Amino acid sequence: MKNFKLASLIVALALTHSAFANEANMFTCVGSTAKKEKVELVYTSTSLTGQPTLALKIAGQQILPANSEQDEISVLSDEQTVSGTMVSASLNRRHIADAPDLTHTVLIPTVILDSSTNHVKFDSVLLSGYSGGFRHSPLVVQVLSSVVKLKCDASYAAF
Repeated sequence: MKNFKLASLIVALALTHSAFANEANMFTCVGSTAKKEKVELVYTSTSLTGQPTLALKIAGQQILPANSEQDEISVLSDEQTVSGTMVSASLNRRHIADAPDLTHTVLIPTVILDSSTNHVKFDSVLLSGYSGGFRHSPLVVQVLSSVVKLKCDASYAAF
């Protein structure tokens, strides 16, 4: 009977602890390009609309979401990996048929926050590169144009 009571207590404590655990859903990152331009990235795995969002600024210029004045379209994708979520956004010009897409990708780890921790710091990288272009070509050209080291902070936001 004592073992049952002890096991019940352990299960109750585990359930109580997990009730206060949240998976981080807001990630804020900063870094610098090779040209010493400030990079600011904010990713939320959910939002008021229930959809993920990605915002990116480089040297104070908004890159994502796409700037409609420049006729760019952004496509956001998030793929689950063993290490976390690989978040990518592709930008392309609507009115330039053979313009290559510019893709920005960042790896966001899965972070569980418990009742004693409201944020966790981690390192990541932002990969930027071009793909496509010259649509008649049978090969898709992928060129990595920059790698930016990021210092990030994971937290939980209730939407």
